Amino acid sequence: MSSAQGQSRLDLSLQLLLQSPPGQVSQVYHDLRGILTSPESDPENLSGESTPIDDAALRQAALVALEEYNTSQFVTASLEVEGGKSENVIICAAGQIVGTEEGGRKRYAHPRAAKSFAFDHLKLTTSDPEPLTIDEKAEPIRSAIDAAIQTYVSDHFPDGTSSTFTVGSSPPTQTIAEAKVVEPVVRVDPEEPSGPKGKEGDVAPGEEKEPGDEEAEAGDEQGEGGGKEEPKVEDAPVGDAAETVEKADDAVDAGKDEVQQEPVEKDYKFVTNIVGNRYNLSNFWSGRWRSSYTYDPKLSTLTCSIQVQVHYFENGNVQLNTSKPCAVTLPSPSAEADPKDLAKALAKLVEKHENEYQKALERSYDELSEKAFKALRRLLPVTRQKIDWDKVMNYKLGSELSNV
Repeated sequence: MSSAQGQSRLDLSLQLLLQSPPGQVSQVYHDLRGILTSPESDPENLSGESTPIDDAALRQAALVALEEYNTSQFVTASLEVEGGKSENVIICAAGQIVGTEEGGRKRYAHPRAAKSFAFDHLKLTTSDPEPLTIDEKAEPIRSAIDAAIQTYVSDHFPDGTSSTFTVGSSPPTQTIAEAKVVEPVVRVDPEEPSGPKGKEGDVAPGEEKEPGDEEAEAGDEQGEGGGKEEPKVEDAPVGDAAETVEKADDAVDAGKDEVQQEPVEKDYKFVTNIVGNRYNLSNFWSGRWRSSYTYDPKLSTLTCSIQVQVHYFENGNVQLNTSKPCAVTLPSPSAEADPKDLAKALAKLVEKHENEYQKALERSYDELSEKAFKALRRLLPVTRQKIDWDKVMNYKLGSELSNV
């Protein structure tokens, strides 16, 4: 078997691995492993001289596929937290900590317990828990949403798990010119105009702002009567000093208006993931409910996606794969709004949306059995009488005699 053929078979096998039903990825992996690493797996290997796919190469390729599968399927794992207790954590892209790969294992966050941990995508185990740095500015809203959604999940999912993450936070970017207090005037030359030079807030290349500059800029944004300090004038005529102060006030007011129109601040988004697993492989079925909600405070929007996957494989192989996206625009919260009130409102929206989707699924199944299946075949034959299957041969004999 050539290397190209081996790689092609390996790629096809990994595609099958990504389509594993809920709770059965381990069985699919081991079945594929037995097929690919066996010499008899090559249909062209008639003499038994071909070399099967190396188990180490299969394992390395499977790790990449399993990482994609586990994060997209919201696979859950047990993590030991303080006091010897264990909590279920969700493995997802929102919880992945960038740049923390160690020996093929990536680290993930569990904000509720302020922990980070390494996760083995092949063994589905957690290890090496460490303290997690929490963003104190976003934590009140995140923790409130997490608590509200956790209450909802405990009421609606027997074995459900939820987690809320803070994502999209980035350092402030200077998209506008910041207002800057005019430096104190030591001496005013009547021949040179007083006031700031160049664009407000500009910094020369290679020159760094002093730590006090940021505090001064914050003081400028408070507006009139908010503690704005007027620049001092020394050794200058009274008239020139008054003119200098007036120009300084105009410059500060202009900068103040510009900052108020377009404030520079961090952008936060809060991603809430919910997963509910029901495995009953002894009775040949399993299922998984996944829903993800992204709340953007800046745009006051809530976007979501629900995915349901059910597998039934008794004397057959039937799967249900369905998804439903949604987007809702919320009223803009005020700066003084209580995070708990916001979290309760979001939890009610989640509950309403998921209940409606659940009812829609039930209606579709009712219509499937009452309309679609009945349209596939008649309940009775053309004679409008039930067939006695014990006398099928008699029916056939009568049909043959009528054709003679």
